[in-house]
Amino acid sequence: TDSPLGIRVNVPNARYWHTSPEMTAEFRINSMGIRSDREYTFEKPSGRLRIIGLGDSFTQGYEVNVEDTYLYRLEEMLKELGYSVEVINLGVSGYGNAEELIMLKEFGFRFDPDVVILGYFQNDLEDNVRSNLYRLAENDRLVRASETYLPAIGIRNRLYSFGLYRWLSANSHLFALVRERMAAIVKRRIVRENMAVVAGQEHDSQDTGADYGERLAARLLDEIKSECDQRGIKFVLLDIPGFRLRDSNLPVDLLTKVPAEDIIRPLDEFRAHAPQTDLYRQHGHFHWTPMGHEIAADAIAAKVRALSLNQTGP
Repeated sequence: TDSPLGIRVNVPNARYWHTSPEMTAEFRINSMGIRSDREYTFEKPSGRLRIIGLGDSFTQGYEVNVEDTYLYRLEEMLKELGYSVEVINLGVSGYGNAEELIMLKEFGFRFDPDVVILGYFQNDLEDNVRSNLYRLAENDRLVRASETYLPAIGIRNRLYSFGLYRWLSANSHLFALVRERMAAIVKRRIVRENMAVVAGQEHDSQDTGADYGERLAARLLDEIKSECDQRGIKFVLLDIPGFRLRDSNLPVDLLTKVPAEDIIRPLDEFRAHAPQTDLYRQHGHFHWTPMGHEIAADAIAAKVRALSLNQTGP
């Protein structure tokens, strides 16, 4: 749904089931729009290590129950190690790095986090261009281009006022398939239109095309890192391996603020498990199974233990 932030958020206090040929997962959203059974306060409890996670459907935990998401498992792992810790999942399906930056600045920092974990996925390159929330100006300077990105939210809210539409959304796989295919077509069209505008503004064929998305993502990630640094918050970038376990398109060489030691890249661990273990929903939307989340959580837990944090450790 829409929000005062100008971007999409999870519908507060929602509860629903997601089903596919190989899984059934329950989604429970609290009053703040966070996928959790718990309510949180902006004021951090004394002595508590607080971590917030940003990302898209992988971070939100598409196709798994909340107890199997990597951020939930991270909290459990750290507690087992003796940490007094709270991990808050601010992931929203479909987010790009632009929305994650806005979510962090306008909402996430209010929780006074000690660590920010951002889950980067390969489609962020297109998502950032599609949203048109930020663009690159001269010398790749990051500028705000649009105040809002709420694709079809108004139409959706009107349609959901009709009982038949709600019933079809909740019960018809055919209806879901048609809606999903139409959404994919619209998304590709928006990317093409926005790239055409960028090309017209830059007037330089070297600075348009495939690498624009990489440069935009790099500047957005650098900006998120800078915002964390200004507040003395640790930043961790998780490079999420895709279903085909190919090398990532994360624009590492273009990052100027995010050092290599801040990046977790568990691709080798996923490749090592892949022949023996199902890590992705192969008959759904190719998101992680609980085992995929477990591998990611284990890698992040090791990184958190290595950070120099003010809180007393185990």
